[in-house]
Amino acid sequence: MMSLTPMAPSAWRYYAEEIAQGREDYYARSAERPGRFVGRGAESLGVSGREADAVALERLFGHGTDPRDGAPLGRSFSPEDSRAVAGFALTFSPPLCRIRDNGATGYPFNRSNLEGWRLRGLV
Repeated sequence: MMSLTPMAPSAWRYYAEEIAQGREDYYARSAERPGRFVGRGAESLGVSGREADAVALERLFGHGTDPRDGAPLGRSFSPEDSRAVAGFALTFSPPLCRIRDNGATGYPFNRSNLEGWRLRGLV
């Protein structure tokens, strides 16, 4: 499942402060590698493969300017403008799985079965 959420100009702080610092690390349990600019937009800006550090994120998403040097990219915006959409955040997650305890199936819902199903990727 994919969720698409508009990003406010101040949203870059979340990515720079929480994700990049590993505070949102409840899946991997270790620090993430630094983010990098990828895709056709990054190629056209000349930043493809470059690390997306806090300064670059602030320039691009916080002000709508070039992440390399802060030069204008079209019409920039103020980080305080509540109407501005700096970009879109895509979140990918597996579909939810509902498990019922049904003794007739022979697989009662218990911690041991749930852990085995999780390890096999069934939940």
